[in-house]
Amino acid sequence: PLNVLKEEKKCYMWLYCSGADSPESALPNVKNIALYDYQNSRARACPVDFLGDYNGYLQTDGYAAYDGLHHVTKVGCLAHARRKFMDAKKLQGKGKSGKADKALAKIQKLYGIESRLKGAPAQERKAERQALAKPILDELYQWMTTQKVIGSSPLGKAIKYTLGQWSKLIRYIDDGHLSIDNNR
Repeated sequence: PLNVLKEEKKCYMWLYCSGADSPESALPNVKNIALYDYQNSRARACPVDFLGDYNGYLQTDGYAAYDGLHHVTKVGCLAHARRKFMDAKKLQGKGKSGKADKALAKIQKLYGIESRLKGAPAQERKAERQALAKPILDELYQWMTTQKVIGSSPLGKAIKYTLGQWSKLIRYIDDGHLSIDNNR
């Protein structure tokens, strides 16, 4: 937490980043910038006011405030979806295998592909993602849509979140400049 002197109410720090995931990434001509925007709320007006008419990619979690940004192309964060499946896995019991493991295994394969593509040119990343990641994503989608789970269970919540973000989560395979997640 950020300790702000004489603050009367809870406030929030919005983080906006540009550039690549790391200095060694596949985007050598794009500078890394991190900007912290201190606001008194988590309202939709914060990113709308800050980003204005920006019309590029915006990679975020599933927080609904970003839905008010109509000029951006939204990209999801697979790490956020993965975390929800990890929460479901914790309830399976130590050393036990369950349904969450099936989703996590597919997600791990996707991260394995990204690891192998680190430093590759954007065109190669896109081609490899289309060839290797797309079939895994298709399998994951098929698996999620056929599961019979209680919606309020951790696994049900993980599946609901992931399906709700699906078009944003898979967008990274269509552009080699994009990342699988917004972890830095």
